[in-house]
Amino acid sequence: LAFFGRSSAIQGEAVLKARNLVKVDLANPGILREVFKKEGDPVEAGALLARLENPEVSEQLRDKNLALEILNHDKIRLEQKKAFSTKELERKNVLIENGAATRSELEAIELDLALTTEELSIKGKQTESLQNEISFLKLRQDALQIKAPFHGVIIMDPTLSTGNYMKPGDVLFQIADPTSFYLELPVPERAVERL
Repeated sequence: LAFFGRSSAIQGEAVLKARNLVKVDLANPGILREVFKKEGDPVEAGALLARLENPEVSEQLRDKNLALEILNHDKIRLEQKKAFSTKELERKNVLIENGAATRSELEAIELDLALTTEELSIKGKQTESLQNEISFLKLRQDALQIKAPFHGVIIMDPTLSTGNYMKPGDVLFQIADPTSFYLELPVPERAVERL
């Protein structure tokens, strides 16, 4: 770089830097399966940069979905049992009024209805808990899709790491905003007066 003409030229090596530089690192561990952008590529905000895979998260999500399906079947069965017990209770009340049934038979049906209602309540809470776990696992799975935080240029990419296990905190990409590039040139003290 030359300043003030040839006689007062200051020469040296400048480093290209960016004021807006982001290191895209991982929040969740996984195996780097695909890299969609490479060094030097321009990217738009939200563009998919890479995809990781975490077999443990996928397996947990599959298990939780299966458990939720089983729980829903249990709830349907209990609701049918509750409906039947409610009708049976009404019938027993009529029979008791006519003297055709005993009080102990009525109490047995009331107890069965109360236990079924309690079990339905427990299944409802278990369903809510499982749905929360599934939502959390889906968020973890979505976090394995690495996206660009803003419009910029990729200045470092992990292409050589494809297939490797990546842990939280590992930097996958560095993205710079091209409008924020500047040169940093160290100037010796004796040449400062010429600037």
